[in-house]
Amino acid sequence: MVLTISVLYVDDESVLCDIGKLYLEQTKEFTVTTASSARVALTRLKSNGIQAIVSDYQMPEMDGIEFLKQVRATDKHIPFILFTGEGREEIAIEAFENGADAYIQKGGDPISQFADLTHKIKVTFEHRRADVQLNVLNRLYTVLSATNKAIVRIHDKKELLNEICRIAVDSGGFKMAWVGLLNAENHLIEPIATSGYIDHYLDTISLSIDDTPTGRGPTGTAFQTRTFNVCNDIENDPTIASWRKGALERGYRSLAAFPFALDTRNAGVITFYASEPGFFNDQIIRLLNEQAEDISFAFVTFDHEELRITAENNLKKSELQYRQQFQTAPDAILILDGDTGEIIDANTFILDMIGYPRDYFVGRRLWELEFLKDKSFAKNAFEKLKTDGYIRNDDLPLEIKQGRAIRVEFISNVYFVGEKRIIQCNIRDITDRKVVQDEMLASEIRYRRLFETAQDAILILDGDTGEIIDANKFILDMLGYPLDYFVGRHLWELGFLKDKSFAKNAFEKLKTDGYIRYEDLPLETKQGNAISVEFVSNVYLVGNKRIIQCNIRNVTERKRAEDALALASRKLKLLSSITRHDIRNQLMALSGSLELSRKTVKEPEGVANINRAYKAADTILRQIEFTKEYEDLGVRSPTWQRASDIIRSASLQLAADSITFEIPEDHLEIYADPLLVKVFYNLFDNARQHGGAVTRISISDHPVGTGLTIVIADNGVGIQQEDKSHIFERGFGKNTGLGLFLSREILSITGISISETGVPGKGARFEIAVPEGTFRFAGPMKM
Repeated sequence: MVLTISVLYVDDESVLCDIGKLYLEQTKEFTVTTASSARVALTRLKSNGIQAIVSDYQMPEMDGIEFLKQVRATDKHIPFILFTGEGREEIAIEAFENGADAYIQKGGDPISQFADLTHKIKVTFEHRRADVQLNVLNRLYTVLSATNKAIVRIHDKKELLNEICRIAVDSGGFKMAWVGLLNAENHLIEPIATSGYIDHYLDTISLSIDDTPTGRGPTGTAFQTRTFNVCNDIENDPTIASWRKGALERGYRSLAAFPFALDTRNAGVITFYASEPGFFNDQIIRLLNEQAEDISFAFVTFDHEELRITAENNLKKSELQYRQQFQTAPDAILILDGDTGEIIDANTFILDMIGYPRDYFVGRRLWELEFLKDKSFAKNAFEKLKTDGYIRNDDLPLEIKQGRAIRVEFISNVYFVGEKRIIQCNIRDITDRKVVQDEMLASEIRYRRLFETAQDAILILDGDTGEIIDANKFILDMLGYPLDYFVGRHLWELGFLKDKSFAKNAFEKLKTDGYIRYEDLPLETKQGNAISVEFVSNVYLVGNKRIIQCNIRNVTERKRAEDALALASRKLKLLSSITRHDIRNQLMALSGSLELSRKTVKEPEGVANINRAYKAADTILRQIEFTKEYEDLGVRSPTWQRASDIIRSASLQLAADSITFEIPEDHLEIYADPLLVKVFYNLFDNARQHGGAVTRISISDHPVGTGLTIVIADNGVGIQQEDKSHIFERGFGKNTGLGLFLSREILSITGISISETGVPGKGARFEIAVPEGTFRFAGPMKM
């Protein structure tokens, strides 16, 4: 690349500035910046990358000599040519004494004069440049030497890289230097060390290692191409367009990037910035590349050292972990010499288990240990280990020091530590396990006996596939099929079950709810006989395996009896109805006769007798009406009933808009007589009639021990203390107390009791005690 020389032309005559700029720039070898005074020129020097100065002598405020002195105070190397009309010898001498490179007197032919000026600028520039380059090379040799010393002295990577950057700036004269390391996860070069005039420059840039706009600058390119990359003209080089503005603002005019340690875990790039364009020539690049190679060598060494330290730490950690595991292992462990069979070590567990100290074991062989009664086993085990490398005995008898016999599982294998054969023997006490196994075996035998002799037909199914695993003898006899007819089939593939959709739906419901029950399911035996069965099935776990057990009970006879009972009940109900009808008719005749007698009988005693007869007739009528309600009690079998539905139905029958009911929605079901709804209706009606101004009735349920208590409470006047023990008696109260008496009788059919526990004046409180087995919550089953 052909570089132009940036010249600052200073003259208080603007015409001369314009002519000088025109003459110099037409050669294409110069770019000229003009200044009308020395003070303006000093400002231009700070920001325009000036490489040579041409200055007039006689100027207002500050003459050329004074301007030269101020330039040399900050820059000893920039070429300075005094171009003046003053021809006095003392001015030229003073100029040279203060560091001027040339002195040209104005006047004469302009063409030859500017040609001389052009020549002088080029000559002085090259001389100064050669001096600077020599000085730079000398400084770079110093940088290399200092870098190598730092590599020997500093063993922390970040500290070393910061020191190398500092050396480059302080000793090498660079404007700025920085090092970035690869972040492989983000594909970025991230700064880790810097020195020089930075002014947040690195905060404004992002350097990728991919072929993207942020990866095509000198630093990214150097990393990708694995060789140095130079930009000697930041102001005009298109590859640095994305970063140009920030670089020029900070006085960076050229840069060079050198990758290092590319094949290590700390691959990176070091980048140098110079304040003048064209700074990086072949000699400088060679020396800086040599420095990058030194850094690479250092980082390879770092890598090897880190790997060595990591390996040593891992080995120590591994040994420590092994020792901790050895001493804290839940198995008794012996370590043997693989060639001689002598015991090398024994862990704490075996010392505690057997009752001998460590020195009892070390140096002995297995067959020399007293607690191992079978010496031939130990000798044969050692020989087998030498050939096969592994032995196992699942039930070996030992005798501990205290004389107690134990059973152990003995597992031994051979491994190598370096070239040394080692035998490790793991000895696990299975005495308790053997007891459990024996108990489990006994339990399995008992279960099998129960399964085979059960008076219910039982099928066992795979809980995941639905295939039948087993069937007991009862179901074989009941249905007339052999065992192999069932095993491996699904319920819906069995001929005796006509409703295939029932079987498939039942299996799906079991997988979600874990429980199903059908009270009257029709089956057909192999002989073609129709039977009714109760079908109850639930899911349980055996280990991690889901199992379904189906209990099938023949209820064909519980069914015939129910039908006969129902027929008898209907006949009795009809008889009762006819009897009530006849009695009502007779009472009507009796009431009529009494009314006629009342009109004819005048004496007081006769009237009193007639009134007593009226009252008796009225009592007989109410008692006959009560038998209508009582005749259904216990006729039908108890059933599971949803409490919230029953309570809501009773409240709607009451039709009391002035009373608010608080009803729980917790899926509670109660096993009770079908007349259960009358219990709640009677309690609600009792509150309405006798509780005063009742506006709220709350119903709630609470677990008590293994049972459940249902509480019905109102906000009325309550029940007097002296009446509490009588309210459930038949005939108590103004209306004979039949409602509460009937409620108690309905509940008692399934063992449920009722009591009143309210505080007089604060409302009635009835507590229904539901025993275990007569309530359940019908939500999804918890497995």
